[in-house]
Amino acid sequence: MKSIIFAFLFCSTVSLPLSGRDLVDETAYWLVPAPQEYQASGREIIFGQPQFQLDDQFGLPAPSREWLLEGLAGKAGWSPAAAGAEPAAVLRLQTAAAGPNSEAYRLTIAAGRITLSAAELPGMLRAVGRLLCIMDTPLLQCFPGGRTALPELSISDYPDAPFRGTFFQIGGEVTAARNTKIYRELALMAELGYNQAIFEVGGRIECRRHPEINRKPGWTDDEIRAFIAYANARSITIFPATNSIGHFRSAPRIFPLAGERERAGKKVWDEELAMDLSHPRFWEVYLDYLDELTELFGRQKYLCIGTDEFHHAALLLEEKLGRPGEEFYPEFLNRVCAAMRAKGIEIAAWHDMMVDRNDPRFRNARNYKLGAVNGFPKVVEKLDPDINIMYWNYGLPPGGKYLDLIDLHSRGAKKIWVTTFYTPAAARALFSAGRSLGVTHFLGSIWGFRSHQAGFPSTAEYAWNSQAPQRSAEHFNAFNDNFFYARSSRWPQASQALAWESVPPPPPGCAEVLKQRFPGQTLSAFGLTFDLSTPYVFAHPGATPPPEIPPPWDFAALAATNFIFQPAKSFEWGIPQAVYLNQERLDNGIYIYTPAFGPETKTNIYGQEIALVGDTVQQISGSLEYSTAYEMGSMAIPADGYVFSCRALFPKSNRRAGDLARAVQVGQRIILRQIPTAPPPQSVTLKLSGEKQNCILLLTTLYPFFRDQKQVDVVLKFRDGSRSSSSFAGRDYLSGRTPEGPWQRWLVRPADGEGANAVLAVEWQQPAGSALVPVELTVTATPAAIQSGLSILAAAEY
Repeated sequence: MKSIIFAFLFCSTVSLPLSGRDLVDETAYWLVPAPQEYQASGREIIFGQPQFQLDDQFGLPAPSREWLLEGLAGKAGWSPAAAGAEPAAVLRLQTAAAGPNSEAYRLTIAAGRITLSAAELPGMLRAVGRLLCIMDTPLLQCFPGGRTALPELSISDYPDAPFRGTFFQIGGEVTAARNTKIYRELALMAELGYNQAIFEVGGRIECRRHPEINRKPGWTDDEIRAFIAYANARSITIFPATNSIGHFRSAPRIFPLAGERERAGKKVWDEELAMDLSHPRFWEVYLDYLDELTELFGRQKYLCIGTDEFHHAALLLEEKLGRPGEEFYPEFLNRVCAAMRAKGIEIAAWHDMMVDRNDPRFRNARNYKLGAVNGFPKVVEKLDPDINIMYWNYGLPPGGKYLDLIDLHSRGAKKIWVTTFYTPAAARALFSAGRSLGVTHFLGSIWGFRSHQAGFPSTAEYAWNSQAPQRSAEHFNAFNDNFFYARSSRWPQASQALAWESVPPPPPGCAEVLKQRFPGQTLSAFGLTFDLSTPYVFAHPGATPPPEIPPPWDFAALAATNFIFQPAKSFEWGIPQAVYLNQERLDNGIYIYTPAFGPETKTNIYGQEIALVGDTVQQISGSLEYSTAYEMGSMAIPADGYVFSCRALFPKSNRRAGDLARAVQVGQRIILRQIPTAPPPQSVTLKLSGEKQNCILLLTTLYPFFRDQKQVDVVLKFRDGSRSSSSFAGRDYLSGRTPEGPWQRWLVRPADGEGANAVLAVEWQQPAGSALVPVELTVTATPAAIQSGLSILAAAEY
């Protein structure tokens, strides 16, 4: 019987120092994926110096030992003690009795020692990954003089599922930056317990037998082999994937088929619509390509051949081949399966062309982010049983049932893999549904290389542990932020505070928010300590923050003038694209329905609705409550209240509503604000010493922000007169905090779920080999930032 011992917090203020906090809860919070079994005492173990004795009784292979030692050095400054020296701790690797599977391990952190034990190498490498993952969180505390602290902890753990992977889309642009990012993501996967990576390379490798099919630039054989070696040292197996038939622009150029397709509602001519399966040399070239591809990756057990979303070319292919899709498509899959089986390789293909687009059971699914319903009838029944079907689904379906997944299984598909993307609740639900059907292969995906948004930790959690608790989306967002955007090192570094020549006193309201949110005078984050005693607040009378519109609200006036919409606990503001009163909902914008309209709103199911009495939410519709795209529609209008109804909060270029939608909850207050006259931009300049190489700002807003509006311009001047600049918008408090050359943006403290925005570090680090010395830093706040009370909490150089 498995047992789980935990006490999880359901909040997202997590990057504070551990002192004064419940270390048992703090430990539980940061153990991702949730272990099968662990105990935390609530005590800290102090290691007095950064030297340790490595006692490797297990026999870790050299590449894996290098991973361990580099991780300890990079995160905590730890290094093996010299011969004869007295180390602060012993790091012991030892062989243990066999566990439930080859990846089982034990990890113990106690006074004077850290012990990793496993029966087999995969288990030992899972233990190494867990230790380094712990050290990548605030559970590791570093102090001046080389002292470090970790929680006293004992973990006995193993994964439920034998196959836990992520799809990498590397068939697009090939650059040095992407190369670096792949290594970074493989490293994080190893810390999160993944054991598979699927590289979708398309035509971006060098096919020597048919060079005409290659897309340039491509990955070299040496680059691919280096990725494989790096992953193998971390017990991750990489196997290849390629688009076949469709998704042609990220597939090898094997006999392009041209034809018409629909794009943005118009018929367009596409020169590369699909592979021409009717070409007399198609099979010769295609199988030669697969042979070279699988040889490059070391002839792994699996090859993913894609075959999804070629519905744009389905009719054309039927015409060229003289057979319906329900015949040629399974024939194609079976032929590839037989060819690869002769080499000891199983193939896997996406599911969506196997689901009949005309089946009425799935028609509604086309309006939702389900696995696409693009395909032909009676495909699954004709497939070789050795073919693995990869079912993808990125959301929560209506009624909570994955009807097309269940249908695939009932029609004879037994070797099913499931793939999720981004949403923790969807990952948990899909993986649970998969397990109920006997699925053992669980995948995440990185499309467009946005790994922070791809749900790395939540996919890892629910693939690793079927009994993992249901944690909040904010929890995983906080873990994501720490993993992807915190500084990689926790080493203490001496920093020198920067001061302003004159600091205007913050307005009383801003001062109250500052005092409440930052009661202490210092803040430590990942090796740097900041003085918060003299924050610089950008504010403007009458606009910081925009004044509230007190209820009762004059809806006719609101429809004429528009307003700022804010759920009380949101750290975002939104301005509706338009406001309508008691009209049929036809377009984007917010529609207000009062009892004068009738007993209900008469809307369809495609939208979001909020019933209020006064300024308090009484009822919310489906997606606001359950994160689905299907709504109840036609909400009842309270006799003493009204309903806000809209397509989405607030749609713009198909962007998600972000925190606005999550913050709308029953019983909470909705605040409406005036749209004030935009204040002029404000700037402040800080003089630097000219003696340090790096400088850093801590920024936050005291009030919610506008996601899509620019917040800050930062300009750094150097001794030689040259300059470097960086800027960001409100959305960058939430995601996309990627490096811009020497500029780094990383999270100091996430948003707290109560309307308090994140604290963001904007850091310039002198590039290696550069002689640039910063001497002056100018920060310019935009009108939108001033309305939000943009504050420089501290500035320092080091």
